[in-house]
Amino acid sequence: MIRRFFDRSCNEEEATLVARWLKDHPEVADQYYKESDWIHETGEQLPAAGWDAIWRQVIKTIRRRNLLNGMAYSLSAALCILLCYIFMFRTSEQPVRPMAVKQPVVATDSLHWRNDSDTAVQHIFADGTVVQLMPHSYVKISQQEWKKTRAVYMKGAAVFHVAPDQERPFVTYCNSLSVQALGTVFSIKQGSDDYVSVRLYEGKVMVKSVADHTRKTKAQFTSYLKPGQELILPLNTLMPRRQYFLQGQRGTAFVKKRTVHKTPVIQPTGWFEFTSQPLTDVFTTLEVLYGVQIHYNKATLEKLFFIGRFEPDESIEDILGTIALLNNLKVTKRSDNNYYVNRKG
Repeated sequence: MIRRFFDRSCNEEEATLVARWLKDHPEVADQYYKESDWIHETGEQLPAAGWDAIWRQVIKTIRRRNLLNGMAYSLSAALCILLCYIFMFRTSEQPVRPMAVKQPVVATDSLHWRNDSDTAVQHIFADGTVVQLMPHSYVKISQQEWKKTRAVYMKGAAVFHVAPDQERPFVTYCNSLSVQALGTVFSIKQGSDDYVSVRLYEGKVMVKSVADHTRKTKAQFTSYLKPGQELILPLNTLMPRRQYFLQGQRGTAFVKKRTVHKTPVIQPTGWFEFTSQPLTDVFTTLEVLYGVQIHYNKATLEKLFFIGRFEPDESIEDILGTIALLNNLKVTKRSDNNYYVNRKG
């Protein structure tokens, strides 16, 4: 019927019906009649005067629809152009700001020293304290904390020759222990078989347990050591035991201080003896007592122990020679204070 309407082949009743429907659905007319065709249509050849009115009504409706669509498209295009212009104008007016790059935070308060070699190295703190850092060991201090309390945090093994300072105690933290000293010589070792040991060579130290939330501490403790004494703390039980690692002659001061090759060391004032100790620990003690460095491969000394007594006037060469003879080892001296221990053969 719509096709017949545009072909002008329907009667007036049908034309009225189609015209009313097209009034509500003017977009359908595009499928049957081009705008260029009906805009100039006069309707002069329609069969009746009513047909002329119907045709003019359809043209009016379709024109209104196209006018609104055209206005909508024009407004949308104008708005897009305006927004682009504003954006380009603002961008050209404002200076280009570089993208902010987050710089890594560098911690400047902490100072640390690591020894990844197989030989002990020496470091002197700002207060004059000398630390002999054993192979594969690590120490760290906080510069802010150092102003009030000389706190040192460590892993591995180290020997400390603490400079006296009555106002600032020297406190070393290792695993579950803290060791406080004023001016003394002591060593700390974190053993590979899950223990921590503290040895005192000169002066006096206070050893305390440190709260550790990851372990169930059975008892808090505070222990004071005398020269030649050692405190051993098994980390599985956290129950400390105290013993002598170095026996000295009674009735005399255990050691006296001296300097060897600009290194502060101590010297026994009487005889001293080792009581069934690992050879690695014996060599560490001899390094402290005689101010030397003893180089060795840990695997070479594995499962080797030593029991023996020495007089204070015996040289380090004689002592090392005796130990080497009893354990099938060879000692080579390469400089004034460096000795190398190897297995024979």
